[in-house]
Amino acid sequence: MGVRVTVHGGNREIGGNKILVETGDGGVFLDFGKSYTIEDQFFEVPWNPPFHIPSLLSVGALPDIPGLYRHEPGEHRYAVVVSQPHLDHVGYVPLLSPGTPVITGVDTKNLVDIRLESMQTSWDSEIDHLDWQLLRTGGAVELPDSDIKIIPIHVDHSVPASYGFIVEAGGMCIAYTGDIRMHGARPDLSEDFLNELRAKPVDILLCEGTRVRPAEDPDIKFLQDMAANLHLRMGGDIPQPVQVDCATEHDVRDALEQTMKDSHGAADPIDAEVYTKGREKWEQQLVDDWTAHGGDVYWGLDGRSELRNMAEHYVIVSPSCVGVLPELAYRAHPCDVTFVLSKSEAFNEEMLISFDRMLHWLRLYGCNEYKVIHVSGHASPADLQTVVEAANPNLLVPIHTRFPELMTPWHDSVRVPEPSGVVDLS
Repeated sequence: MGVRVTVHGGNREIGGNKILVETGDGGVFLDFGKSYTIEDQFFEVPWNPPFHIPSLLSVGALPDIPGLYRHEPGEHRYAVVVSQPHLDHVGYVPLLSPGTPVITGVDTKNLVDIRLESMQTSWDSEIDHLDWQLLRTGGAVELPDSDIKIIPIHVDHSVPASYGFIVEAGGMCIAYTGDIRMHGARPDLSEDFLNELRAKPVDILLCEGTRVRPAEDPDIKFLQDMAANLHLRMGGDIPQPVQVDCATEHDVRDALEQTMKDSHGAADPIDAEVYTKGREKWEQQLVDDWTAHGGDVYWGLDGRSELRNMAEHYVIVSPSCVGVLPELAYRAHPCDVTFVLSKSEAFNEEMLISFDRMLHWLRLYGCNEYKVIHVSGHASPADLQTVVEAANPNLLVPIHTRFPELMTPWHDSVRVPEPSGVVDLS
């Protein structure tokens, strides 16, 4: 059958990568990520979440391949190689059939374990039934009884232990960027990947395009209109964003340090005590490690009181500020806060509603402005063109982007996957 490439996830969507490379002797999925785009169209967590594998199959979030999943297991026809621990690349791995080979980096697996341990156990979070095989940069893996070889090369991304892959299959060389950037803390990692691309005769480059978008993105315009309505409803005293331009993670660090100095002359975070609710196993481990080294931990009402009375000594990091801010106001007037938002933008209507709540809480705290300090985990379009030039592939296939056609001017031969996900290699 030669080589067949099917983009089952990551086709005209950001994330959800599930890219199947098949030969006559075997096959491998490049990532097996959660499709937030499709799930958001049909489900609403926590009110109406997907509740079993068939519900995800019915809406097209999973490829309909018999025997692939644990509810109806079959022959292990495919392995899965995971490029990084974000859920849009690994989130559907727990649904795979028992014994499925899952290949990933040593630290990637550690981060997956930490994430799952910190989550509430559910039908879509168990991974002990899988055949995990660990690798490191430079350690090639050959799939048994097949003509497929996987070569991992580290890349820089917003999460450590991220990889790009070079797949040798059926006499072809297929390169997969995963999620990559050139402007982060370790651009040398991504440069190592580019050097490998330069040294290989790349037939197909599967290249992410998260930040590729038209100048007039209709979805962004919709969100901007919603934000304008939000401002009208809240009146003129709405907290205003102060944009801090950050090209690299070093810029983020410097901006945060300056914000701390400008706010309350905040103490060095190393000397600060820890506030934690300690409800999850990994949080409890942090508490145990901290107290073992002489640190103090404050709980419940005492913890909230300590934060209000000694706020200048604390930096609170949370993925959900609308959960933390109400706690600090518990049975007392809210304390003064300096607020830093590390998110580039609201990506959908639900996130904008959460943003609305955040602004109301900040106004309650008397916070007239907040700092927006953020650096993307994805390469700019200009940097992605550098990746394409380094690979110089026979064929460029855009993935992990809503606007694949915008990448067609970058190369002489570009194939956008068909709606079915099939990539025409003729």
